[in-house]
Amino acid sequence: MKRSLVGLAILAFVLVGCSNPSLVLNAEESVITNCAPGHDPIPVETLDTQKKTSCNLAGVDLVFPDGTHLTVPEGGVASGSSTTYAPAAQKTYMFYNVGIYGIVAGVGDPGCEVGQSWGSTVGKAKVREAFGKNWVCDR
Repeated sequence: MKRSLVGLAILAFVLVGCSNPSLVLNAEESVITNCAPGHDPIPVETLDTQKKTSCNLAGVDLVFPDGTHLTVPEGGVASGSSTTYAPAAQKTYMFYNVGIYGIVAGVGDPGCEVGQSWGSTVGKAKVREAFGKNWVCDR
């Protein structure tokens, strides 16, 4: 019996210790149809809305304030992407598709002196819950 408890404790440590943070949405939050093709690029500043999104923005270009474009992949909801541009800009641009809460986007510099994010209040809260309050800089 003692050996079984030790084995369980080690297994629990390994499972918890090795898990990667992830964005988790329930079925109601994640079931959403794709937007019609040909959607105009979306400035990330317009993501700060409290309305739930009406469609999945897969395939749409996000435009950051400095003109950087990232395309939302066809990967579906609860997915994300980050791209680091180096050596000149040294910024990390990222976004997460948070289902009915829309896209949450962010940009940060390597020292995390400047980090900014855009998205719905609920969407940003879900991303912070999954990846921490400094998700823009820590990813």
